[in-house]
Amino acid sequence: MNIQIGTPTLGVSQNFVAENATGNEILFPGLIYPAPANPTAQVSIASNLTFPVCQGKSVKFTANPTNGGTSPTYQWKKNNVNVGTNSPTYTLTGLKNNDQIKCILTSSIAGALNNPATSNTIVAQIIDKPVGDIISTGPLTFCSGANACTLSTTSNFGETYKWYKGNAVIANSNSPTYVPTSTNTYKVKVTNLGGCSKTSTTKSITVNALPTSTVSVTGPTPIKYK
Repeated sequence: MNIQIGTPTLGVSQNFVAENATGNEILFPGLIYPAPANPTAQVSIASNLTFPVCQGKSVKFTANPTNGGTSPTYQWKKNNVNVGTNSPTYTLTGLKNNDQIKCILTSSIAGALNNPATSNTIVAQIIDKPVGDIISTGPLTFCSGANACTLSTTSNFGETYKWYKGNAVIANSNSPTYVPTSTNTYKVKVTNLGGCSKTSTTKSITVNALPTSTVSVTGPTPIKYK
């Protein structure tokens, strides 16, 4: 027998009754609609880049709430110190190796369990950039053909090098040293095994052209000697 005796109200415990022909109520205790358990607040975070990343990279962290309600609040933490703003995202450029990022979510649902909720912790793995300094040995101004100056950078295992003359790459310049032969600015880009790169500051080189000389003769030629 199917009897429609009412529509349950979500979150409210109810007993449903039916009325017989004589007007007496019949209780249907088996039709009690219990209120559901209070929701549990949860939050997880993820980063837009996969660690390890190079030093100086901008990393965006995003909070993914569960049962956060219509107006949850967020408190980001770096190494247990409050950072960021009340936002589901947090972007940081100056991450250091082993920095720890997490988020505290406060749900706006009344009676929510586990409120506030703490996210997982992401531990940053940061690869240092190469040193990438440029050193000059010898004068920065010299005469053509002298090859008087050598430019060099710090050399470490596994690093690769690319030298630039102005903004143009110098072909086959894959050594930590380079000898300039013409007037221009020079710089080097160093890349380490972790794929992190750094470009040095520039060095200005001036190569002066050699002077020209001519010989002139005054008087008759050939000259006769007595």
